[in-house]
Amino acid sequence: PYSPKSPYSPKSPYSPKSPCSPRKFSLPGSAWNRFRAAGVIGIFLFAVPLVLLGLLSVSNKQSEFDISNDQAAVMPAAKCFVRPTYGTDAVQIFKDIRYGQAVNPYSGKQTELLLDLYSPGYDPRPARPAVVLLHGGYLTGGDKTGDSMPDLAITLAQRGYLVASINYRLAPVSAISFQLLHSHPDRAQHIVEMVQEDAKAAVRFMRMMAKEWRIDVNRIVIGGDSAGAIAALYYAYVSGAPEGNSGNAGYSSAIHSVLAISGTLRGQAFCGTIDRELRAHNCKIRSPPAPDVVSQISRGDVPMLLWHGEKDQILPIDNARALWERAKAVGVPSFVLAIHNGGHVPIYEGLDPTKPYLEKWLSFVAGSLNLTEAQCPFSQAGTLEVAAK
Repeated sequence: PYSPKSPYSPKSPYSPKSPCSPRKFSLPGSAWNRFRAAGVIGIFLFAVPLVLLGLLSVSNKQSEFDISNDQAAVMPAAKCFVRPTYGTDAVQIFKDIRYGQAVNPYSGKQTELLLDLYSPGYDPRPARPAVVLLHGGYLTGGDKTGDSMPDLAITLAQRGYLVASINYRLAPVSAISFQLLHSHPDRAQHIVEMVQEDAKAAVRFMRMMAKEWRIDVNRIVIGGDSAGAIAALYYAYVSGAPEGNSGNAGYSSAIHSVLAISGTLRGQAFCGTIDRELRAHNCKIRSPPAPDVVSQISRGDVPMLLWHGEKDQILPIDNARALWERAKAVGVPSFVLAIHNGGHVPIYEGLDPTKPYLEKWLSFVAGSLNLTEAQCPFSQAGTLEVAAK
């Protein structure tokens, strides 16, 4: 097509008569100076692309967990569950509702199990999605009003979810020391099992109250942060996790999605450094000998949201990577919300409407529950009466 006779032959802009013809370029000075300058220019032209490629490579590694990944994109979100329908002053909070009781094996005493309920105000829908949240605290401390659980619960209630933040049985610090985790890793696993038993009782309680509280029993999320996230992940993905005897027998403890903030299913914790590829090093707790049950995630399991700080040295984002890779391998919908420069339990970054995270995780949760098929939240005069049982 470019023969001299072709009507499509390109005209060179660099013909002798062209005003765009390049001028002859020469380097000033001696032959040595010209040779040295040419060498500098050559090195510059060779090195700059390599540097740029290296920066792009690092950038790609750090943005590996992106909302555009194929598993997060398969679930369209109902926007009415992403934007707030209710103001914070419209959210109703009911304190210290008893959902069960159980003997704490470490104290030998009966423990009353309580929850705080956060309800969308003036909400007439006959069936609302529900969330059960577990606070953090190394399985030895903490409370349903700590770790920003109220802020997370209110954020969800503003968008039409009924949220329960629960207390659960705690272990003494001596029962989960570093030395014990290495010498008897099964004991740490037993503590997590105790906590998730209480969470199962809370989910059964939500089903028991479904008619009165207008709960959609086919759209229940289990979530938490740190130790609470560990228990939530164990609840959802570990085969044979015990039901326990914390209350409300006869009701199902099935859940449909997981929201885990700084959680893990393997023993990698309290690490010295996080490198540029977000890999952890010099960790005081390692697996083995600490437990690792990541491989228990199986095809057909519920979707998981893994909300994690990139610079978390307590439970590093390496753990989220391992969970995400396993979920992807077996076809479980999953998404890692990687908080840039975030530390352990970066809840406030994820709740900040000026940052890019809030809409992402809300969209994933709504999509995981198929809320495009649910009735959107809307406001109408009236309140939800809740009896403290």
